[in-house]
Amino acid sequence: MDVVLNNKENSNERKERIYYFDNCKFILILLVVLAHAISPLKSKYDFLYNIWYIINMFHMPALIFISGYFSKKYIEKCNQKIDIQKPFTYFLLYAACQISVSLFEIFVLKQDIKISFHAARSSLWFLQGLMIYYIVLPYVVRINKKLVIIFSFVFGILIGYDEASGTFLNIMRGFVHFPFFIIGYYLNSNFFALLRKNRIRIPLIITSILFIILICNIKILPERIIVCSYNYYNLKNMELPIYLAWLYRIGFYIFAIIFGLTLMSLIPTQKNIFSILGTRTLQVYILHRFLYLAELEYNWEQYFDSPKRAILLMGIAVILTIILSQKIFSYPFTFIQKIKINKLLKKEEENA
Repeated sequence: MDVVLNNKENSNERKERIYYFDNCKFILILLVVLAHAISPLKSKYDFLYNIWYIINMFHMPALIFISGYFSKKYIEKCNQKIDIQKPFTYFLLYAACQISVSLFEIFVLKQDIKISFHAARSSLWFLQGLMIYYIVLPYVVRINKKLVIIFSFVFGILIGYDEASGTFLNIMRGFVHFPFFIIGYYLNSNFFALLRKNRIRIPLIITSILFIILICNIKILPERIIVCSYNYYNLKNMELPIYLAWLYRIGFYIFAIIFGLTLMSLIPTQKNIFSILGTRTLQVYILHRFLYLAELEYNWEQYFDSPKRAILLMGIAVILTIILSQKIFSYPFTFIQKIKINKLLKKEEENA
């Protein structure tokens, strides 16, 4: 973690690094869509359940890890003070998406729900979490980084005993995933180059294969541990006594780190046909939720009532990810991100 960036990197190395992260983000958002697509069917087919279980172990930790890596520019820009524009942008994105999803559920899906800004709808906790991360990051980086990393893991483990941290601002998920964000912030490009060396990559692959074999035979962690939205008192199928439930969270961290690093060690660094799609993962993350909610409401999984059709559904998820990654769907998100709070405040001052 103490490796220093090389300021003499040539342009080819910069392009390689950019393409690498674009490739990472596309693969991860594809896994997000895939996991949601097969979720309604996971109880019918063991192979789908295993795929869903393993993907949920690491896909969001890895996305948050990459977000933390790119937060360096934010700290450099704001000089360890809050640059209100970044959290403001995530707040606008969260508010717009929260309202849109809620209205979709009420008027299209005819569901009886209440519009709430503190209880994120349909996985929008990710935007909520990023908004909070960018607010606290300028203060956190002033502390010794080893203490920050250790404390973030300890707090992520212990918060499971807080019975009130489940829904309000998704504090549970936010704190459980914060270690990945802060570690991403402290790492640099040399770390990812190191991951691709065989002396690191091969042990990671072997360990992941062993973990997968173990998971396919024994579900070590309760399902609610890997989705990170339940406290320890609300876990189901828990074999450990409550005072040892924190061991489940440690297990989650171990699996998430090993699987995430293994995937990143295998991601190609060169430009691919899907590299450009990796620059538009936010729109996929938001837009696919509408289809996922409709799938749950209208029971679309009933049309995939055999293993072969279930595999077809996985193929549809891949196609859907590619479609939603097209530029035409990016305009609403680009418009929101172009709204500058300084201009709004300036106009307010002028009116005053």
